Amino acid sequence: MYPLIKNGDSLCIKFCPPQSIKIGDIAAFRRGESTIVHRIIKKTDNGFLEKGDLQIRAEPVELERIMGKVVMMPVRVNALMAFLGCIIHRLGSMRFPAKFLLLIPLTINAGTRAFNKLR
Repeated sequence: MYPLIKNGDSLCIKFCPPQSIKIGDIAAFRRGESTIVHRIIKKTDNGFLEKGDLQIRAEPVELERIMGKVVMMPVRVNALMAFLGCIIHRLGSMRFPAKFLLLIPLTINAGTRAFNKLR
């Protein structure tokens, strides 16, 4: 998916049933021991055809290999992770009461999951 997604980028993947994935979505799926993230370009009888942005030809992927779809692009996720990492690093050197603030990212994550389940 280069140049949109580079090796080592962090992505936010929504784990969902393959039936909810549409043409044009960027899906995550297993191929051998690797997790691949490519764009879905066509539905087939037993799965999808996927293609990376720099690939010449599309390849089939079976429904049971699909894990979910990308819902947040790397720039936003990488910036968020860097911000939270900086906060955690600074709080880690503080005394005991301030370390309770380390629970904030976990609370945000749990709240986000609960909100997504309601939608």
